[in-house]
Amino acid sequence: MNAGVTLDSLLEIVSELQPLELKGTVLLRQHRSQGNLFPQAEGTSREALSEAITEIIQYTQSCQKLADQLNDLSPIPIVGPELLEYGL
Repeated sequence: MNAGVTLDSLLEIVSELQPLELKGTVLLRQHRSQGNLFPQAEGTSREALSEAITEIIQYTQSCQKLADQLNDLSPIPIVGPELLEYGL
């Protein structure tokens, strides 16, 4: 099954994706900038911390689900670019 997606169009699609900002990574960045080797949750409400942790867990689970689905895909030959380093 070929959906008409070429390597070039796939690269274009992926390059246009915006970086994902999770609440947990924002909190980690804020607390690490305070010089703590192990970030402390001081100044962060319990609700905000709970939301951030829940979001990271959900993101991790959906990444694992996607990785499992990709693992189950049949290989599709790439036609077009020459990959000379893999030639026999």
